[in-house]
Amino acid sequence: LSHLICGSEAMTYSLYTAFKNLDGINIYNSYGLTEVSIDSALYPLLDMNHQFPLGAPLGDQQFTVHGPNGDIVPMGIWGELHISGACVGTPLSKSDRYIVHADGTLTYKTGDRGFIHPIHGLIISGRLQDDFIKVNGKRIPSRRIEQLIASLEALTHCCIIEIDGVSVLLHELNLSELEIRTYLSKHI
Repeated sequence: LSHLICGSEAMTYSLYTAFKNLDGINIYNSYGLTEVSIDSALYPLLDMNHQFPLGAPLGDQQFTVHGPNGDIVPMGIWGELHISGACVGTPLSKSDRYIVHADGTLTYKTGDRGFIHPIHGLIISGRLQDDFIKVNGKRIPSRRIEQLIASLEALTHCCIIEIDGVSVLLHELNLSELEIRTYLSKHI
């Protein structure tokens, strides 16, 4: 093995520590989203105070980081990462995560918290909000799941939270886990 590319999930310090002692192997950190491209950035594995750079955009992709008002923020300032280019897939349904430009190109608002380092490129540090969860590899809005659950019976409370990387559904339904899973699998 001479090259190892790590992606799909965020690099952790413990994984970095395990990898940094491997001699003779080039190790890379990668970043990408299903909605955009499998790999949007790739960079040699490097620890910068427990942040792991991802480098410059690959191919024709473009990265911009936006503040709370939607304006592009200067390099080195945290905000929401947007990715543009031919790599952005056409949405299957209407979504406020996509921006369609006058020339027909698309931008995808990732929901990921990031900034652009002047030397090492993109750095990501989690999600801005816990508004999406992954179900069978697809990003599903938490609100959609909450709406589906609320439609089952009259509820007073229902929400999805994340604990240690696992999505947890809190509800007051008088249904079994299997009944809830069966219902949700028909809709998402």
